[in-house]
Amino acid sequence: MKILITGTPCTGKTTLGQLLANALGYERYTLLDIVKDHDLIEFYDEERDEYEIDYEKVEKFLEKFLENKDNVIIEATDPTPIPNKIDLAIVLRCDPDILAIRMKKRSYPEDKIFRNLQAEVSDYCLLKSLEKFGKEKVHEIYTKNKKPEEILKEAIKVIKGEIKPKIHEELPFHKDLYKYF
Repeated sequence: MKILITGTPCTGKTTLGQLLANALGYERYTLLDIVKDHDLIEFYDEERDEYEIDYEKVEKFLEKFLENKDNVIIEATDPTPIPNKIDLAIVLRCDPDILAIRMKKRSYPEDKIFRNLQAEVSDYCLLKSLEKFGKEKVHEIYTKNKKPEEILKEAIKVIKGEIKPKIHEELPFHKDLYKYF
């Protein structure tokens, strides 16, 4: 199975990716490591503190990269360049106030925090995943007040087909959307 774990920064992608890889014996990659290791970065935008990539070029590379791989996990903040051959996309969500605290602890610049909070409240990763992979392949996990082991347990149930992928109709922070624009 090919699994994508996506979500805005600080939602728990790396933690879940490591836990899943250990629990299931899957290979684990981050999109950032792949683009760095295979010279797929177009440039580094110092002002935005982000690497810029050519999405089409990266998607074509990933199609070949994943072609002969089974049981693999890819972590990415943006699902756009991920090939649609993914079997399951797990979208991690978190309360923006918690994300802001986590990002500040990581010394993110204020404008980067703001952009990422906008992405979270506007459902960017979820909507891109739905558009790319379809509702039947997208599972959304709201991580607020959940321990990593609880998130892992839910993810494994979806992977094993014990529960169907689902998305939330509305998350508690949607009512505060205006705060982030």
